[in-house]
Amino acid sequence: TISDKDKLELGRKKVLMAQKSVYDFARLFFHHLLKEQVPPAHLEVYDILPKHNFLAIEAFRGFAKTTLGMILYPMWHSLFKRTGDIALISMSESFVLNEIARKIKSEFESNEILRYHFGDLTTSKWSESYFVLKNGIAFESCGIGGQLRGGRRGLIALDDLEDEDSAISEEQRDKLKRRISKELIPKLVKNGQIIYFGTPVHNLCYLHQIIQTPNNGWEKRVYPAYKDKIQEEGNEQWSLFDHKRLQGIKAQLGTTYFS
Repeated sequence: TISDKDKLELGRKKVLMAQKSVYDFARLFFHHLLKEQVPPAHLEVYDILPKHNFLAIEAFRGFAKTTLGMILYPMWHSLFKRTGDIALISMSESFVLNEIARKIKSEFESNEILRYHFGDLTTSKWSESYFVLKNGIAFESCGIGGQLRGGRRGLIALDDLEDEDSAISEEQRDKLKRRISKELIPKLVKNGQIIYFGTPVHNLCYLHQIIQTPNNGWEKRVYPAYKDKIQEEGNEQWSLFDHKRLQGIKAQLGTTYFS
């Protein structure tokens, strides 16, 4: 049997590993959210997430970008980086509340491993759109058209802010650009971070503009469904999505969403 002292030491080492690595945080505390096989592209995303103040990632639908960038990383940030409150923003308010904020809350409420090592972090401020941890970090969620509370943010996480209709509208693209550059980025604390995840919906979409513009201050990554965009069997980005399945998605969604 393991003594209480050894248990405490193992727990301390576990938390220290999680603090140093977002991937270790994910696999040690959230194995139920991970697939059995972690693709190299995911490992790269886990590695770069804490390293860049402005990070834009374009990935095919099904890449699990919401799980990585909007659920796991903000939780890691709230426990270890703690530079300020966290804003979670998607195109749809119902999506960010039901598929992101609610899942984060559920982990803090009922993840036994997380609660064993970090304690009960829930507080009396615990609504769907706004909740505060006992360490003082607040999570706020809204649609891209919604308004955030006052104050600065340590992390602003953006997820799929455009659809095809908004992407082909110059007026809507300019509105989104102003929202991000004139309203959201100025809300960051010094050395705060903004991360923008999205699926390419059109060549004109604002995320694609950020990705394609050199020397604009953003660190960028693009993860197509196939490595090097060569659509051949055996060249899939992630074995969970084999060639036949990817071609089915392409036929259903179209080339732009797929790539």
